[in-house]
Amino acid sequence: MKVLVIGSGAREHAIVRKLVLDARKDSSAREVFVYAAPGNPGIGMYATCVQIEVTDIERLLAFAIEQKIDLTVVGPEAPLALGIVDRFLAAGLRVFGPTKEAAKLESSKAFARELAERAGIPSPHFKTFSDPGAACNYVESLTGPIVVKADGLAAGKGVVIANTSDEAQKVILTLMEEHAFEGAGDTVVIEQFLVGREVSVMAFVDDSGYALMPLIEDHKQLYAEDRGPNTGGMGTYGPVDFVGEDALQKIRAQVFDRVLMQCRKEGIIFRGVLFAGLMMVDGEPNLIEFNVRFGDPETQVALELLETELLSIFEAVSDDRMNQTPIHFAADSAICVVLTSAGYPESPRKGDVITGIDASQDSEFVYTLHAGTRFSERSSDLVTHGGRVLCVVARGESLALARHRAYERIATISFMGKHYRDDIGLRE
Repeated sequence: MKVLVIGSGAREHAIVRKLVLDARKDSSAREVFVYAAPGNPGIGMYATCVQIEVTDIERLLAFAIEQKIDLTVVGPEAPLALGIVDRFLAAGLRVFGPTKEAAKLESSKAFARELAERAGIPSPHFKTFSDPGAACNYVESLTGPIVVKADGLAAGKGVVIANTSDEAQKVILTLMEEHAFEGAGDTVVIEQFLVGREVSVMAFVDDSGYALMPLIEDHKQLYAEDRGPNTGGMGTYGPVDFVGEDALQKIRAQVFDRVLMQCRKEGIIFRGVLFAGLMMVDGEPNLIEFNVRFGDPETQVALELLETELLSIFEAVSDDRMNQTPIHFAADSAICVVLTSAGYPESPRKGDVITGIDASQDSEFVYTLHAGTRFSERSSDLVTHGGRVLCVVARGESLALARHRAYERIATISFMGKHYRDDIGLRE
């Protein structure tokens, strides 16, 4: 079977690795041949990398047709927002991911907020603005903290928590007039700031039902103790222990059941991974945002704990068979720690040589995934090529053991400007 995985980060490395290792574990399983576009050096150890960018939908489609790809898996949000799934389906190709209309749950925060409101999903109070003057006037009457969000896609960096109305106004002007994220900030959503504990909840979804993955906690701020600017994610662990069974049932009933029912009412069929970022306030879930694909770095933890063959889940979702597909996760704990380059997140430096990354040091319980790496054009050296450079993933019977394994492995990896948080999984 031929599978094409679209993307170039650690999330896609985790997906490719899982697909290949699943096939290797079972000698009677079908042969799986994986392509990745564009991939990265780590992915290249498991798959054939094809130099096609994730947003070049026509070239990706032509490649899939030419190579007779049996299933395409879309990793990042940008091609989903551009309608890659619609194009592949129209060509008669099997593809894992939501349509362009369903992807608006992530590509437009205003759309997601308004749909959630119609669905009755618990959410913070919000207002949407397309005029910077009106937005600035509105926040004048507010006291901090104030949450300001770019409506469109901003690589996980379009959300700012302003401490004062003056600070919020500066953020609004940066987004709407200075176009810090190009057109993504032409519309902004201003939200009530909630005090609680955030949790990432992902689910495999199709028209027959859904299955939740283990609940995971992300660490978004750059520095330990949740200090510094927001990032795309500095590390994750799971499963969490601060969400009890009662709260989990509320997450099912008040968030996933309601959003999927509302989507159906509005003629939107969702297939793929639906990710709800929730703030737990006194045991009650409140919607912070939706994503329409595997989270990064949440995926690294979820797939490490997944015991069911991943390819069979992709196929079940494509065929609307989720309600007939049992999915099992290990009872262990897993952790993912992100290593970033100098200057991240504002201006990450590229080209620093990475050492200590020899795959022979990986094991069943701890390994390294590539996020932003490439081979040097002047030598065979592996060098940094992005803000988030590597992810170290580990598992153990306890979170303490998983943490020990991860940080022990991190100590062996070197590159100039290497930065990571040393407190992933230590929140009380």
